Amino acid sequence: MVSIGKPLSSVLHLVDEDSGRLLRISISELLADPGRNPVNGTVLIVNYEDKIPIELNTTLISDSMGSVSGLVLVFYDLTERKRYEQKLRFNAIHDHLTELPNRSLFFDRLNMALAQAQRDSHRLAILMLDLDEFKKVNDTHGHNIGDKLLQSVAYRLIHMFRKGDTIARLGGDEFVLLLPEIPDADVARNVAERVIHSFKKPFEIDSIKIAITASIGISFYPDDGEDADTLVKNADIAMYWAKQQGRNRWHQYSREQREYINN
Repeated sequence: MVSIGKPLSSVLHLVDEDSGRLLRISISELLADPGRNPVNGTVLIVNYEDKIPIELNTTLISDSMGSVSGLVLVFYDLTERKRYEQKLRFNAIHDHLTELPNRSLFFDRLNMALAQAQRDSHRLAILMLDLDEFKKVNDTHGHNIGDKLLQSVAYRLIHMFRKGDTIARLGGDEFVLLLPEIPDADVARNVAERVIHSFKKPFEIDSIKIAITASIGISFYPDDGEDADTLVKNADIAMYWAKQQGRNRWHQYSREQREYINN
């Protein structure tokens, strides 16, 4: 492509990565301050379609008399570095096995949902889910099958809820669901029923059919707590109560459950 005599902006279409603002950089500006990097952290748009993150370095070309005779522009493609940084950010807030939000991201979302619920006088629900006798799966089929079962459980749960709901893995075989902005408690109870019913269908892992059930505990804001830690703890107490009552069921938190467990 011949670009002699054309302005730099007609050859390089540079857009600020954060603001989306078109950057207009002239040769005279680069000659005046060649050490400055004018596009660090920007995006180079090729043919107005492909966006490539770049870093640009400039170097003056001088003749034997020290006079400036040209300018060299060197572009560094930052695509791989950006992709790696994005992966690190994802891994920091997601469970490595299921790719669900981890504890940290879940509590961030819960605290945000609580702030909105307090502001708008909404209710929300926490559902703590624990697989029943998951240890038997690991003991019988091995940890590899156990891990694949957890992935299958996560996949099944993801496709059961609204886009605004959050499903996270807290660790082991324990999952937690955040249902923000529910009109009444029946919504959460119906969700728990649906989840319990979904486990009636066995999971097929490497041609092995695995039948497993789940126990669920439910807590509500503001009835059962007004902060994240209390709501999660009380949902966990209700889940423990469901297991005590025979597993494969859900229970709503009550103070009597807490007193019984503490005793």
